[in-house]
Order: sequence, then C-alpha cells, then structure tokens
Amino acid sequence: MDEIANKADDHAFAGLMIDTALALGAVEVLEGAPRLLARKRRRLADASQANNLVFAAWPNDFWGTIMERTAGD
Repeated sequence: MDEIANKADDHAFAGLMIDTALALGAVEVLEGAPRLLARKRRRLADASQANNLVFAAWPNDFWGTIMERTAGD
C-alpha cells in the first residue's frame, strides 16, 4: 500500500485527479511497469445499476494506516 501511495503521489503532483493517480499507481506497482488505464470510467456491476447498490468496504485498518503514514510528516 505504501508503494502504491508513493506512486500515486507522483501522479497526483503531476496534476492528475486522485482517483486516476491511485489507479495508475496501483497498475504500476502490480504490473511492474507504468501503462495507461484500460478504461476512462469504471463499469458498474449489474446489481449497482438496479435498485440494490453494491459498495466495497474499506479495510478495517485503512484510516489507522493513513494516520500512521502522515504522523511522521
């Protein structure tokens, strides 16, 4: 997560929106090389397009990790 955040910081400081910067950082870390994103926008799951919206939950320690990371700044 730290490596993705560092790559995302680089992209965000280059002027990209944070969601795009995070996606590009994740691609770069997971695939080992930078590349453009495959889609401009996320596709919604069939259930999300109906009345039943589906949301992904944050990991339990997400905010604790963010607070630890920024505490040293």
